[in-house]
Amino acid sequence: MEFRKTKGNETIYLIRDVLTGRILHADHVTQSTKDRLKQLLAPVVALEVPVIGVISHAQPTELQAVAELWPTIPHQICQFHAIREAGRLIYNADHRVKTDMRIRMQERTHAYRHDLHKRLREAEESKEEQEQGITQFQILEEYAATGEGALNLESQAPFH
Repeated sequence: MEFRKTKGNETIYLIRDVLTGRILHADHVTQSTKDRLKQLLAPVVALEVPVIGVISHAQPTELQAVAELWPTIPHQICQFHAIREAGRLIYNADHRVKTDMRIRMQERTHAYRHDLHKRLREAEESKEEQEQGITQFQILEEYAATGEGALNLESQAPFH
């Protein structure tokens, strides 16, 4: 047996036989409490179909409802959701490191770019600098701006 649900204000639960793919029951709910899920599963229990295992999301109320209805039946969390949740932990840790790094780097790149702008203005005003010197400052400023922009790019979480 497998649970399927969709996101939104109302959740649609599809309870199906994994071996045949046949939908045993489907219903929409506005609450996903343990008691409501037990009511949702009642027609399947009434079918007296032999249940050899359950696959569901990692939602605590689903785990509790299944444990109460079929305490001796093996229950597995959907592998896609388990891998996605594991990936989310890694993504969040990586995101925190990247945010901390971005904060430290932005302070430095802002100061560096401010200094470059100042030198570029001085070089343009004095006209003593060669054209090559001005071009060098412009290239360095573009490079610093590119680095600063790369720090602000956000990536997507795995399986998103």
